[in-house]
Amino acid sequence: MTGFSMDSTEKDILDLLQHPGFKEWVHTPSEENNMYWDRWLKKYPEKKPMLMKAREFVIRMQLKEEALHDEVQLTDPEVDEILNSIIDHSQMTRPHRNFMIYGQWKRIAAILALICTISLLIFYAQNRIENEPKVSLVTKTNPGHERSQFQLPDGTRVHLNANSEISYPEKFSDSLRLITLSGEAYFDVVRDKERPFKVNAENVITTVLGTSFNISAYPETGKVRVALVSGKVTVQRDAPNAQSFMISPGEKIIFDQNIDYETISHFDELLEVGWKDGILAFENAGFPEFLSRLEHWYGVEFLVQGKPEDTWQIEGRFDNESLEEILKGVQFTHDLTYEINEKQVIIKF
Repeated sequence: MTGFSMDSTEKDILDLLQHPGFKEWVHTPSEENNMYWDRWLKKYPEKKPMLMKAREFVIRMQLKEEALHDEVQLTDPEVDEILNSIIDHSQMTRPHRNFMIYGQWKRIAAILALICTISLLIFYAQNRIENEPKVSLVTKTNPGHERSQFQLPDGTRVHLNANSEISYPEKFSDSLRLITLSGEAYFDVVRDKERPFKVNAENVITTVLGTSFNISAYPETGKVRVALVSGKVTVQRDAPNAQSFMISPGEKIIFDQNIDYETISHFDELLEVGWKDGILAFENAGFPEFLSRLEHWYGVEFLVQGKPEDTWQIEGRFDNESLEEILKGVQFTHDLTYEINEKQVIIKF
């Protein structure tokens, strides 16, 4: 008796079926999850046929489960006879007339038959998803040297940092509040047990009911940082079977996107979220971190001439101070000169 193996498309389908929220989207589509999968398809357009197959699989399995609640139940021999007929019709195999499928082989036959059926429904599924109503999104963007505060449709308060962008539906659904973020934002979430609040920041998902937390996810850093001020949150990568982490107040988790690594540690609230109150704070910050934060904070570009000493560090707090005031203060402890030309700053060592 020969075995069988899955090709790459079938493996992708199985991975997708384990994706958090995929079945929810198929069973109960909403503005939030439609928005998420629309963005997913734009990112991976070549995987659209595979997504359609997985979607039809979930629909078919739902119908199968509903049928189990009917008053009329098939006996095992009747199930065997039907499965054999399906397999014969699909030309996948031609068992002997008296061969009866039991146990694991029955499951395998059912899976093969379903895959065959699903393949015939791709065109139907594509037309149906394309005809679904589009989600009306609100997008707020802050350029450099600009921070803002606003409320989401549910009353959640958001502080959006400079060089950051956030998107959300005009109206949240009855089951989910989904946000996408690039950059940094502080959230004071209104508690709602019926509608979890999710933030997708560079493919890291943070889920809460009601709490206060900060997310920093600037694409160029290759890191996503979630710092919890109050309440509890769960955080995980947006991938099948990804590990979920729960952090407590005063803890932060950092996802390193370059090496697929996570670390959890405690944080100083002033250093992590002081920015929302106009406070720029540093603690043992090296020169690259110092420049990067100033570039985001003031919307400028630095041109460095020379090289700072390897032990270059800065520690301090600056309350709503201008860029020139900060650079003047740094001159007291470090040997450098600077020149500010509108959006370009030249630093010489």
